[in-house]
Amino acid sequence: SDRILIAPRETFRSDESFTRTLLHEMTHSTSHPSALDRPCNTDFGSPEYAKEELVAELGSLFASADLGIQSADMEGAFYDNHVAYLKSWIHALEDDPDYLFRASSKADKASAYLMERYEAVLEKGREEPEQVQAKVSLRSEAAAMRRAADAQPSVLITAPDLVQSAR
Repeated sequence: SDRILIAPRETFRSDESFTRTLLHEMTHSTSHPSALDRPCNTDFGSPEYAKEELVAELGSLFASADLGIQSADMEGAFYDNHVAYLKSWIHALEDDPDYLFRASSKADKASAYLMERYEAVLEKGREEPEQVQAKVSLRSEAAAMRRAADAQPSVLITAPDLVQSAR
């Protein structure tokens, strides 16, 4: 199927943490042939998988910055967890030290792709005056995500079949 499954909102410590994880998984989805067609090996532990994880982590950070998602979560334990996560993949990248630059470029393209899609959805909503549009904010988006998580065991998001569950 063509979707991302992510743990329910209440399993995350904050709206920002949930949203960043979702953006990470959405960045993976941009590897799909119908999106950016980025080669992606999903064999856990392989060097190719490590490289895709780096793209997804950077893409999440770039998209978070584009959306203005900043909080104390990028300090302390949350930051340490991200550093530890990335360090766990360093050994797979050691044979290709230039990959950081290529991964940053791929992550930038993925983030831009996601933002273009997001803006297109917002624009489509503006073009449909018969629908009352709520002000879009992180708070309202997070509330909607919580309601969706409460309604079902997992949140279903249209995206490629690349990621089976949030890490």
